[in-house]
Parts: sequence; structure tokens; C-alpha cells
Amino acid sequence: MIKELLRIGSQFVGYREYAARAEEKLSEANERVDALAQKLEQSEAARKKAELAASKAKAEVDEAKVKAASVEELQRRLKDAESALDEQKTAQPCVNKRSSSV
Repeated sequence: MIKELLRIGSQFVGYREYAARAEEKLSEANERVDALAQKLEQSEAARKKAELAASKAKAEVDEAKVKAASVEELQRRLKDAESALDEQKTAQPCVNKRSSSV
């Protein structure tokens, strides 16, 4: 009977140690879960910030494209005006020569 009680007692001690190790492992796992949850929150915040920055950059690019198109239009109009002025200058001496000949 004493041997049986000793066996039961040693099994109890073994189970108690096993349970203590299991609780320790569970505690470590919970700490890792908390750390990962915090990293996930930080990652989500960084993702949102990056999306906002990308959206702003896209808007700036679109605005720059519009400005570039308007600059190209102005350059084309300036070139046309310069060509028209050159044509007018070229035509004026002919008109002046005809006036003085008459």
C-alpha cells in the first residue's frame, strides 16, 4: 500500500511539473502573440501611411502632367506666334518697297 501511495505521489509530482512547464510555455506563447499583434498594428499603420503618401504622389504626378500639357500647348502657341511674326516681318519690306515705288 505504501508503495502504491509513493507511486501515486511521484506521478502527481511528475504531472505537476508537466503542468507547470505547460503553463510556462503557454505564457511564452501568449507573450509572442501579444508582440505579433503589436507588430501587426504597427504594420497596418505603416501601410495606411504609405497608401496615403502614394495617393498624394499620384495626385502630384497627375497635376504635373496637366501642367506639362499646358506648357507644351503654350510652347506650340509661342512657336506659331513667332512663325506668324516672322512671316509678317518678311511681308512688310515688300509692302514698303511697293509703296515707295509708286
